[in-house]
Amino acid sequence: MRWEAAPDLLSGDEPVALLGVRLETVADVRRLHETLLVPMLRAGVPVLVECDVTPDELDVARFVEPGFEHAHTLERLRWLVARATVGDPRFAGPTTIEPHRPLDPSQLAAARAPGGVVQVIAPAGSGKTTVLVERVRELLARGADPERVLCMTFNDPAAAELRTRLEAAGAGRVAARTFHSVGRRIIAAHGLLEGRELHHGWTVPQWARFARQAAAEVGGTVPEPAELPGLVSSIRLGELMSPQEWEDACPQDEHARVVARVYTLVEREKARGRLYDFDDMIVHAVRLLRAHREVRERWQGAFEHVLVDEYQDIEPAQELLVRMLAAPHDDLFVVGDEDQTLYGWRRASVRTMLDLERAFPALHRVALEFNYRCTPEVVRASAALIARNRKRFAKPIKPAPGREDGGARAIRIARYPESTPGAAPRLLARKLAAYGRGEIVVLGRTINALRPFALAAADAGVRISGPEELFESAGAQETLEAYFAVLAEPRAATEADVRVILRRPSRGFGLDAAARVVDALARGASLGRAVEQLPDEGWKVSRAGEQLGALVAARDAAAVIRRLRVDGLDRYFDEVARASARPDRDDRKVLDEAEQEARGQSVAEYAAVLDSRRLSLRRARDERGGIELTTVHRAKGRQWPRVVVVACDEGVLPHRNALNALADAVAAGEGVEAERRIAYVAFTRATEELSILHTEGRHSRFLHDAGLVAEPVPETAKPADPDPPSRAGFWEPPRLPSSTRATGERGTALESAAEALGDHAGTVGEFLDTVEALTENERARVLKAVGLGAEAAVPDLPPKTRRSLAATLRVMARR
Repeated sequence: MRWEAAPDLLSGDEPVALLGVRLETVADVRRLHETLLVPMLRAGVPVLVECDVTPDELDVARFVEPGFEHAHTLERLRWLVARATVGDPRFAGPTTIEPHRPLDPSQLAAARAPGGVVQVIAPAGSGKTTVLVERVRELLARGADPERVLCMTFNDPAAAELRTRLEAAGAGRVAARTFHSVGRRIIAAHGLLEGRELHHGWTVPQWARFARQAAAEVGGTVPEPAELPGLVSSIRLGELMSPQEWEDACPQDEHARVVARVYTLVEREKARGRLYDFDDMIVHAVRLLRAHREVRERWQGAFEHVLVDEYQDIEPAQELLVRMLAAPHDDLFVVGDEDQTLYGWRRASVRTMLDLERAFPALHRVALEFNYRCTPEVVRASAALIARNRKRFAKPIKPAPGREDGGARAIRIARYPESTPGAAPRLLARKLAAYGRGEIVVLGRTINALRPFALAAADAGVRISGPEELFESAGAQETLEAYFAVLAEPRAATEADVRVILRRPSRGFGLDAAARVVDALARGASLGRAVEQLPDEGWKVSRAGEQLGALVAARDAAAVIRRLRVDGLDRYFDEVARASARPDRDDRKVLDEAEQEARGQSVAEYAAVLDSRRLSLRRARDERGGIELTTVHRAKGRQWPRVVVVACDEGVLPHRNALNALADAVAAGEGVEAERRIAYVAFTRATEELSILHTEGRHSRFLHDAGLVAEPVPETAKPADPDPPSRAGFWEPPRLPSSTRATGERGTALESAAEALGDHAGTVGEFLDTVEALTENERARVLKAVGLGAEAAVPDLPPKTRRSLAATLRVMARR
């Protein structure tokens, strides 16, 4: 018979017999389990299966699944055959207990959904935590053991809030834990933490030391230390590889080799100091569960019901942890919103929500309908905005029933002329002075977008709080401060500032070069001469001395910045941006603005300006009582009565990097669509008033998408075509063309193929046949690189293998 379950098989309680079933591949096992048995049991249909061999007789080694590294689906099928029956408690109907809090129909439908895998789509302000708590109460009413119910979320504050809500609802015995605490329990129970101490992370100077040592050992350029924690975590949590495994498998370009060696050095240092860190809690837990059946069965038996909050933010290693803990029962309840997927640079993907149905075809999906947080005006505008995305579920988002419009103050748009850039920050500073902490927030796409408003607030005497980078400079801002501090007062130069000068751009000096230069400067040498005195460095010394000596001779501050950029600073930050997983690097913009601002100022004058600003921000900082200025990413999950979104300009939100670099934008989270999700989250933080500031003539396309401005974005400001509105129905994921043929040049065709991979329903061979840009030899090289046969089904590929295949195509696109 056909594998697809016919609807009439599930329409009654007559027994169904499945004859002639053969279980030869993982796909066969998955289809029997997910497409036939689970739906029938949920529908209460008795079923008899005739197989050539029983699941218990199958050779486990033949059914090992990449990613899980064990026979994940076969184990679930064996459990289902041995334990599950019609009337299984997992598939019990709803109870009639009174909700702890009033629920609307969509919330009640989610809380009382049948057992098994349930996906709740929870738009901003829709009461997802309320639904999660009510689901726990529902499970307990159905007879669940509270000790075997596990709620998982991302951070300690969220877990603490959930525990408080569960306690108030009479479900205080149910565990609410972070992913890291669950991982820690697993590895501690199996002796992996004995004699080890928790390490809270390396400082930037420590990462810089690892970077310099790694570059010296493998003969490469020193990478940006601030980027290394994310890069190393991407290897550990994204690839789940040990240092040796990664050194053997990583791309062989210079930067990748240096990062791989940094990873090795970090792990050696941790082993030497008997340390473990937060990544270890996830990495080692996943590796334990994958490799040892007895460990897996112990922890799967500990939790019969698994509930996960903010599922759209989950990364591959956490998703593996969840799916293994939820097996073999597969009683999994996930709450999330694909429209609020913001952390593409941290390995989260909008596809995690959209593709859950591929992992669990029989899941039950419910969409919450009402935004209870925002005014009706904001709900309508934000819903119109996000409906422009294609990679989403097309779902209704409605204002709370009975809530009246907010009136003229609900949404206000303010534009300010580019000729007076300081006017808007000064006006906003006066507004902020009238409010206290928690009453208003200033949100920006980037730290650079926030900085002028933070400076104006500081100058006006307003106490402020915000991310560390707002007060302690990084990237291009830190670089300029270091150069001008040393050029203005060379005798007072610090080793930290000189190290920045020698590394940005990289000049190839040894580990002790900065200390030697500082010593020479203190004795009266010029910067160029101090570098020329470095021993045994050959041509590097003379070239660096000449370049740095030219800075000393520059006429004014703008000339210094211009010379720095020509000598390699622009190229350096371009390379940093390419290596970074984050799409919002603003270093080039910082340099552009600084060069313009520095015109007519001497080196000493501009150094004083930079120093004064840094000190002003530090003096105004008050993390307990200050008005918050923060990025949209850090504001996610929170709300304020009044929200001010600043710099809502084309090129800032959406960020220019997401518009200009196809490959980087796709890798970081779908380019314009990811930026539109950021705007959606920003707008929906406001409970009473939303104010949006933009530069006149440069307003973001998102304001037009939301119906807040009548004028479309000027053609000159459109570096990429806008995405069409979603036409997908709620019950089907957005469909992309099955063919990836491209009429453009080779690179674009391969990039398009990489993005379309996730929507291909056939085999890998059939998928590669659609990519006309590939030669036969390249097609064979792709299959060899990812270790696949042409007959492998694309939908059955584990996430890691699918990412590897897409990455291989992107690498070819750049050649």
